[in-house]
Amino acid sequence: MSEVIMMKIGIIGGGSIGLLYAFYLNKQHEVTLYVRSDEQKDIISLEGIFLNKKENRRNERIHVEYIHNWKGQDEITFVAVKEYHLDTLLATLSIHTKTLFIFLQNGMGHLEKLERLKNQQVYIGTVEHGALKVNKNEVNHTGLGVTKLAPLTENAEPIQLSNVMANSEDFPFMLYQNYEDIMLKKLVANAVINPLTAILKIRNGLLIEDPSYFKVFKILFTEVTAALSIKDSQEIEAYVVSICRKTAHNQSSMFKDIVEGRKTEVDAIVGYCLTQANKNQESVPLLTSCYFMIKGMEKKGEKD
Repeated sequence: MSEVIMMKIGIIGGGSIGLLYAFYLNKQHEVTLYVRSDEQKDIISLEGIFLNKKENRRNERIHVEYIHNWKGQDEITFVAVKEYHLDTLLATLSIHTKTLFIFLQNGMGHLEKLERLKNQQVYIGTVEHGALKVNKNEVNHTGLGVTKLAPLTENAEPIQLSNVMANSEDFPFMLYQNYEDIMLKKLVANAVINPLTAILKIRNGLLIEDPSYFKVFKILFTEVTAALSIKDSQEIEAYVVSICRKTAHNQSSMFKDIVEGRKTEVDAIVGYCLTQANKNQESVPLLTSCYFMIKGMEKKGEKD
């Protein structure tokens, strides 16, 4: 393993992914986690972050600040907020800085928004770890995966990433050249697994374990790949099935958002696919129905 040089790393967002990345990266780097609420800032300042993995419970002391105090002084900044929070955040991020950005949002709806950062160093990341936020400063690492990175802007230099990629074997990173290659597979998985598990109120594994649910899975998968003009879909189907298998006992993020009355990322995920279907003149009735069902469930959650 190559020698790791300590870097200043910022992580914006105190959700499950933000907590997970802050915990692991803080082992070899100087991490600052940027959060919104007083409550989360206070408890992390006092107790640090707890991570549960199988039977182990570990703790890392983390420097924590408010998001509005982010000044772009970190060498690398991971942006781990939901896609719908990017609009207000980008005004701050677009300040000219030397930081290298890594965006970890689901879906592909945020790519157009990142045009505002076209003169900066921007990478896109896809997260294949399983993570469940227990409370403000505790996260369960429910499935070991990999973070796939690819440059979005032309001036994105991979040199700084070498120290992050050498981080450790238990939290691996992989670098790719084409961001669409890594994002399309993850988008298909999200567009199939998230809405179905939220609507049916089931854990991920049941989509492939139950024959009736698997038939619905196949229909929606066919529509999603048609919407995205994916011709050779066998490898991607195997990938989505493998995600269901690896996270069989997990609830999808959209399911959890619905249960907890939060806004979902349905626009960034399913909405993006519907836009592409419209451009490609593809009929996607089940995908369309899923979109409106989730939107209705969101409204019900807000009222409740």
